[in-house]
Amino acid sequence: MLVVTDVYPAREEPIQGVTGELIVNAARDFGHKQVHYVPDKTKVPAFLAAIVRSGDIVITMGAGDIWKFGEEFIGLMKPA
Repeated sequence: MLVVTDVYPAREEPIQGVTGELIVNAARDFGHKQVHYVPDKTKVPAFLAAIVRSGDIVITMGAGDIWKFGEEFIGLMKPA
């Protein structure tokens, strides 16, 4: 499963038309059936918490502060 959030430039000018949604649509066009677009990265932890099951492996990749949302997801999964 692939979950993509919005794309933003890291020290370079944005490339017009390159978005997370573009990546998701390209993946779907290539036959990927389990791909999701979550444009607001602050909503990724809750989205993951709703779909991740025991035994799944979650990998966060990206630049900037995306790692923070992986940490937030882990916090949601810890037993109270």
